[in-house]
Amino acid sequence: MYPYEIPDYREHASSTDESVFFGSLFDFSFSQFVTEHLIRVLYILAFIVAVIAAISSVVALFSQGVMAGLFSILLAPLAFLLVMVIARVWLEMLVVLFRIASYLREINEKVK
Repeated sequence: MYPYEIPDYREHASSTDESVFFGSLFDFSFSQFVTEHLIRVLYILAFIVAVIAAISSVVALFSQGVMAGLFSILLAPLAFLLVMVIARVWLEMLVVLFRIASYLREINEKVK
């Protein structure tokens, strides 16, 4: 049906070598993307920020009173999960966007 093969996404997911990362970091023609290699780091940073925000909100609301602190103990995990789901979806959308770009580049090279 297609005049070309659809590339396997696992080929791109396994290229996490440090030399590939630094090679793409200093690629001034922007033919390689750094974003795919930074996604894990960005997700870890989002996790750390969400944990700090949840803990600090519980501590801050306990300083306002016991009822506010108990209320924050109930809502902080829910807010944490919501933030992590939103961060994950956005980062996955970035990965998909860059994979689409690399797949289109491969298709373009095969068509030429």
